[in-house]
Amino acid sequence: MRDTPELVREYAELEKLFYQLKAILPGARNQTLYRKTVDRLAEIDATPPDGYSLPAAARKLVDCATAHGWRHLIRWTHPGYEGTPFVKIQVGRLGDETGNWTMTYTWHARDCVPGKVRLFGHGLMPSPGHRVSYAAPSLTAVRKLIVDNPVTEEPC
Repeated sequence: MRDTPELVREYAELEKLFYQLKAILPGARNQTLYRKTVDRLAEIDATPPDGYSLPAAARKLVDCATAHGWRHLIRWTHPGYEGTPFVKIQVGRLGDETGNWTMTYTWHARDCVPGKVRLFGHGLMPSPGHRVSYAAPSLTAVRKLIVDNPVTEEPC
């Protein structure tokens, strides 16, 4: 169960710790705790609310990104969220000196049957040479962009 009082409390405590650690000067011990905190928050965020699952189109995007060396982030509404659930999917990779590739798409449950979400609006995308976000291309076009621009080496 995702929205148990224990998980809601853990999430709130982790979020508070995250911001405290972010404000502290970096140190090896703090960085380890910071990484553990960030990883646990990401794990909780990637878990859908009870009765929901990642839409097929979002899963295809994440799978394509992973297969071609791009990074991804899945963020559902946090445990205990009382509004209509939504999920943001972000895929990206390092670019060149002009910038990075990052695409963000949102699926929202507003006006959907319980347990379903649908793509909400256009995605947002800054890209090399365009630091300001603009409307991202369709999911099909983004998957093609990912396939055409795989990550061929590990970043420094």
